[in-house]
Amino acid sequence: MSIFRQLFNAPPAIDVREVTTDATPFVVGSIDVSEGETVLVYVKGSCHNDADITKSASFVAMRTIYRAAAGNVTALHDQHDIANYAADGFAPDITIVPNTGTQRVDVTITGVAATTINWKVRIEHVSVS
Repeated sequence: MSIFRQLFNAPPAIDVREVTTDATPFVVGSIDVSEGETVLVYVKGSCHNDADITKSASFVAMRTIYRAAAGNVTALHDQHDIANYAADGFAPDITIVPNTGTQRVDVTITGVAATTINWKVRIEHVSVS
């Protein structure tokens, strides 16, 4: 059992499988943030090039987002990449982004141009209001 799960007693999770074929960011999950709420978002992901499994990557990242009364979702700090490993020359990415248009936290994956990539992403979050 991960330290994160031990500390926060298995927070809600979103598990996603996705395929990207280009370098366009794609939202794989979103979390609502209410006024007066703070949310810790923790993301784990793994991916590989469909045609060449030696082109693989893995990610673990976290970010804290809050929303003040009558305010917009705001990042408390920059995304903290706990682990970000990728094969040389292979540069997919995962980002945790406050979305002021929807007042949600979006988790996006970004693939590689002209490359089919298979992804598995797990999004966990803990919130307090």
